[in-house]
Amino acid sequence: MERKRFYQYLWSAILTSLSGTLCVQIDGIIVSHLLGAEAFAAIGVLMPLMQIQLTLCLLVGVGGALCLAYAVGAKEWNRSRHIFLTTVAMLLLCSLPFLLLAFRSPMVAGWFCHEASLLPLATDYARVLLLSAPVYLMLQGSGALVRAEGFPKRILFAMVLANVLNLSMDVLFIQVFHRGIAGAGWATTISNIIALIIILSRKSADAKVESESESESESEKWKVAKGILIAGVPIAL
Repeated sequence: MERKRFYQYLWSAILTSLSGTLCVQIDGIIVSHLLGAEAFAAIGVLMPLMQIQLTLCLLVGVGGALCLAYAVGAKEWNRSRHIFLTTVAMLLLCSLPFLLLAFRSPMVAGWFCHEASLLPLATDYARVLLLSAPVYLMLQGSGALVRAEGFPKRILFAMVLANVLNLSMDVLFIQVFHRGIAGAGWATTISNIIALIIILSRKSADAKVESESESESESEKWKVAKGILIAGVPIAL
C-alpha cells in the first residue's frame, strides 16, 4: 500500500511537470506564429518577473506544504488547518505588491525591456502578469498544499486541464478576439482560475478538525508563519 501511494505521488509530480513544460513550449510556438517574433521576445524579457513570482510560490507554498505534510502525517488536524489557512493568507499578501505595480506597468516593463520596439508589447503583457499574480501564486501554492494533504491526482487533473485550456484560449483570444499579446496572458489567467477552483474544491483535512478546538494565539500564528518561511527558504534559493 505504501509503495503504491509513493508511485501515485511520483507519477503525479512527473506528469504535472511534463505537462507544464510542454505547455510552455507549445504556447511559445503559438504566440510566435500568431503574433510574430517581437511578441515572443516581449514575453521572454519578462521572464525575470515570472521567476520572482515563482520564487515566492516556492518560498511560501512549498514551505507551507512541507509543514502541512508533517502535521497530516502526525494526524494533527487542527494544526494542519491552521497551516493551510496561514499559507493561503501569506500567498495573498505576497501578491499585493504585484497588484499595486499593475498601475505602473510601463515602468515595470521598462525595468526588464530596453528595446523601444518591444516596450509596448512588454507593457501589455506585464500588466496581465501583475494583475493575475494572486491567481498564479494561489494556484502554485495551493497545489503544493493539496498535494501534501494527499490528493496528487486532483492536482494532475487540474494542471493538465489548465494547460489544455490555455493553449485553446490562446488561439481564441489572439486569432478570434484579436486581443494581441494581452490575450495570451488572459488565456493563461482564465485557465489558471479554473484549475484553482478545481484544486480548492477538494475534501481536505479540514473535515477532521475537532469542533472544540481552540483558536491559536497570535504568537502561535507567527510561529507557524515563521516555520513556513524557514521550510521554504532552501527550495526558493
